Amino acid sequence: MIGKRFFIGLPLTLVVLLVAAACAAATPAEPTIVEKEVVREVEKPVIVEKEVVREIEVEKIVEVEKIVEVERTVVVEKIVVVTPTPVTDIYSTSATFKTYKWTGPAPTSYSEAPTFRLMAEQGQLPTVENRLPDNPLVFHPPTEIGQYGGILRFIGEDPGGGAFANETGHDGLVMLPVDGGAPDPYVAESWEIENNGAKWTFHLRKGTKYSDGAPFTSEDYDFGYHDIFMNTDFFPGGPYPHLKNDGETPIMTTPDDYTVVYEWSTPYYYFAESLTSYFGFGGYSGWNWNYNAKHYFSQFHPKYGDQAQIDEWVDDAGFENWVQLYRSKATWREDPDVPVIGPWNSVTRGKPDIMRFNAQPYFWSVDPAGNQLPYLNGMVGQIVTDQELLNLKAMAGEADFQYRHIDATKIALYQKNAEKAGFRLVMWGGPHGNNGTVSFNQTYDADPNVAKYLRDFEFRLALSQAVDREEINEAVFSGLGRPRGAVVSSWTAYYPGDEYEQKYSQYLPDESNALLDGIGLDQRDSDGWRIDPATGKALEMILFSNPSGLINSPAIGELIVNHWRAVGVLTNLKVQTYPEDRNDAMTWLYVLGNFNSDPFSGQMNFAPAQWVPMGPRFSEFVTSGGESGVDPSTIAGAEGFAQVAALYAAGRSTTYEKRLPMGIEMQKIFVDNLYMFGTVGEDPFMKGLIIVNKKLINVPDIMSFQTAIMPQIFSYKR
Repeated sequence: MIGKRFFIGLPLTLVVLLVAAACAAATPAEPTIVEKEVVREVEKPVIVEKEVVREIEVEKIVEVEKIVEVERTVVVEKIVVVTPTPVTDIYSTSATFKTYKWTGPAPTSYSEAPTFRLMAEQGQLPTVENRLPDNPLVFHPPTEIGQYGGILRFIGEDPGGGAFANETGHDGLVMLPVDGGAPDPYVAESWEIENNGAKWTFHLRKGTKYSDGAPFTSEDYDFGYHDIFMNTDFFPGGPYPHLKNDGETPIMTTPDDYTVVYEWSTPYYYFAESLTSYFGFGGYSGWNWNYNAKHYFSQFHPKYGDQAQIDEWVDDAGFENWVQLYRSKATWREDPDVPVIGPWNSVTRGKPDIMRFNAQPYFWSVDPAGNQLPYLNGMVGQIVTDQELLNLKAMAGEADFQYRHIDATKIALYQKNAEKAGFRLVMWGGPHGNNGTVSFNQTYDADPNVAKYLRDFEFRLALSQAVDREEINEAVFSGLGRPRGAVVSSWTAYYPGDEYEQKYSQYLPDESNALLDGIGLDQRDSDGWRIDPATGKALEMILFSNPSGLINSPAIGELIVNHWRAVGVLTNLKVQTYPEDRNDAMTWLYVLGNFNSDPFSGQMNFAPAQWVPMGPRFSEFVTSGGESGVDPSTIAGAEGFAQVAALYAAGRSTTYEKRLPMGIEMQKIFVDNLYMFGTVGEDPFMKGLIIVNKKLINVPDIMSFQTAIMPQIFSYKR
């Protein structure tokens, strides 16, 4: 038998298990005593929490002069019914959810997760009212008021779970609506724009705290800007581009504990939008430092910390200098010691195969009923570097929310396994609008004869109308896309309208043949290829394509090559990342953008400030300030590109309201001139096929960009 001393020092759970085994041999186990007390009944919506109180009783069992002390757990289960403040008429199934911004009345009282409430009752945490700021952000859940509890499982695609953890731990001053419209307040509760857009004053939420309870103030932004961004050891070239306006870094000041000011000499109205990108994340995602928790990180900075201690840490870690040490400490998802203001803090350290994140108790946001967010207790991610294995695991139901690296070509298998594995498929049509755009290089100069045709509008129109987009949709996108032009998706703010979505995008091979005949390509050789009269030989086109990735571009390219050959244009496909000189590509097959719908973001092919395949030398001219490259106004037929460049510059220097029609006009100019054409878009193939646990609610049915994903409003429906 088991003696009394055996139990000393053992965890209660282990004691109970051992006692249960002993009792099974000595005497029949008594039934668990369960008492249920219903406090009161209320009308829905309700949040049901279960509070378990453990009471320990000791009884003696005498058996053949052997005494055994048995601890029996008596479970008293109370059902505590919490009634949220009534919230009516805010959730409409007929209207597409577009923004998290709440415009109704602010809650007057607050509730919290059961774990945090118990910790507060035991004195381990301040009360929820004392953890929240004076004016907490009120989040508008997409579907309904959520319920507390549950762990969200995801599958990370790289060691450290970087992308998913970063995107779901967003902590920037502003946030992006799901439809890609004007930015909304986030960490900053408000801001003012002065001096014609050159001065931005952000007001932080008074009383916001880090996950360790320390105050979050403007001092942390001052530290991040002056001691990190402007430190030439850390950033030799100065801050990241989002803080620069035409190369100029701002004067940054903090007039008081809750005010942050950025000021340039010229207008920078696009600053708020730039803060919704990855660069705009607040702190230490591993590569960004807009703010840093000075009370914690100053110990690693030679300006504030003990130099001898810093040197010792550097030597112990095998680093070369303090910058490497600092960077190693500044990744919140890999270090539980890092104070955060985002919704999650790390539980695991480093880059293990299983990463865990907990809801942090000081998160400064609530729902319209006053419930502190997140609803979830936390997230756990298993790291799988093999994408085929990632898809198999997701297919087996091992993820509750998975939006990265789901192979949409396997959709039939996902559909077959959905019911058994307990998930549903959500399809986010790519906001960028097209996953197969063909660009005609207007600055191509390797072959003057080919360049002449690339700059001929009727030639471009003929090739666009020779493409069978329905065939591409069925063969490559499993019929899940929409044949359309090179414009952003129809549900986004910058959509130019149905006319431009379909303009020049019809399959009209007879008209294509007539157009090609009309521009002098009416003669064919013995193989049926159209002859360039300037050379007497077949006109040969080369279509460059990226290798297969999330989008099977080579498969799209092969179909387009067949379509162009069908109208007599000899075409060959060349699959590679980029030519050594990007201007050597005659035509280029690529996606329209990187899961983004803002023409001014630099993530879309309309933006002349980055390399664009319809005119690399034009982009060079714009980015160099005219010092190199080709001025588009000097090439006949390329005037539209010059107009787009002017609109792009003007749009980033004016308000969102004035910028919106400019972004729409930029797309119209590109469509009207057919510098590029689209094939299929609004499909879920690029980061848009989402695996969602059937019980998980508040997952939006559209998404404008990854930084708009907010799992703090996800909830399990019970």
